[in-house]
Amino acid sequence: ATGVMAQTRPAEIKLGIALSLTGNNAESARDSKRGIELALEELTRAGRFKNTKISLVEADDASDSNRAVTAVQRLASEGVIGIVGGTVSNAVRAALPMAQRSKVPFVIVNAFTPGLTDVGDMVYQVSQPTGAFNKASIALAAKKFKPTKAALLWAQDNPTTVGFRDDFIEALKANGI
Repeated sequence: ATGVMAQTRPAEIKLGIALSLTGNNAESARDSKRGIELALEELTRAGRFKNTKISLVEADDASDSNRAVTAVQRLASEGVIGIVGGTVSNAVRAALPMAQRSKVPFVIVNAFTPGLTDVGDMVYQVSQPTGAFNKASIALAAKKFKPTKAALLWAQDNPTTVGFRDDFIEALKANGI
């Protein structure tokens, strides 16, 4: 939004929020939504937007891939300058090609599967892929507790948990566990 406003001063700019506002992941999405709102409040209070109003336009994907595609399509058709969101990697992965085709930047804030940005230049990820914090936590546990074995449980039908598993296995091996 700041880059757009440096060129012109529109009266209002719409920013899309695509999150799982209902369903099993609603609590995590509410946290993300509140973080987005707080950041917007802080930037507004600091005068970053001058006389331009930033309106948030919400779309609920309910952690469903089809609904996520529809949510991004609707937000793009409503003229948002960008979309912030992404609660569940499956839904986000399905929706990102729509954002790319629509030329609407999508900033992923809460989905952790590596490679989500591979869809194109309109996709950005500020949430750390799973490996970043898994490797650090395993290294810390290895140093402190000196375990020799570990057991892992994961959902095989979910790319995020499979990604977690792969990262954990790599980190366990790297730490001699």
